[in-house]
Amino acid sequence: MQVIVKDLQTVDCQSTACWSGLVTLPEARHPVKILIFQHADGFNAIRARCPHQSVDLTGEAPDENGFVTCPLHNLQINLLSGPYSLQIEQQDDEFYLVL
Repeated sequence: MQVIVKDLQTVDCQSTACWSGLVTLPEARHPVKILIFQHADGFNAIRARCPHQSVDLTGEAPDENGFVTCPLHNLQINLLSGPYSLQIEQQDDEFYLVL
């Protein structure tokens, strides 16, 4: 199953290609903002808010190992695998979250 990413916007993440957008997850009542990052093997995403204290991660670029670091408490979120990683597919000019 796939969910289209809506309201897609380009985000400045230094040298990494990244976008923000909204998805409606099955367990959520309201759309959730996600951050999509392009890497060598395709695209992955995380929620735009840190799971620890909801700090906005917009503009935070992943390091060379695929971790996005929260600027408040330095929590490292694995973009490529793990509980916070979201699989993304691109079709034409649209992104889809793979559930």
